[in-house]
Amino acid sequence: MRFLWASFCVSIPLYIYAGRLVGASGSLRFPNAEKILVVLGALSLLSFFWFWKKQYLPALDDLRNQPENIRAIQRWRTYWTILACVANSVAVLGLIFWMAGKTLQQSLPFFVAGFLLLLLLWPRTPR
Repeated sequence: MRFLWASFCVSIPLYIYAGRLVGASGSLRFPNAEKILVVLGALSLLSFFWFWKKQYLPALDDLRNQPENIRAIQRWRTYWTILACVANSVAVLGLIFWMAGKTLQQSLPFFVAGFLLLLLLWPRTPR
């Protein structure tokens, strides 16, 4: 899990590097692109915190109560992976936002939000 978490964290600077290399793409420019991508980012944040509260925390409690139960371990790992993917998708939206013609400064909140969400998922032993 630590390797997976580290790969997600390393991917965010790689997205920034890729955005610098590729720059703005003409194919991603369409009316209301900025608004649509901001709404998608906000929905991703909302889904992260909803999933955190409704799915991940109960799975973590089950794992704490039954550390020997394989199903509890699998459920916790699955929900952790889903949350990491949602956090990474916020950073990917930053790359898309940048490629849609915005600047790095305008895309930076997406990258920072994705990284901060990943920091919430720091791999540690559930106690």
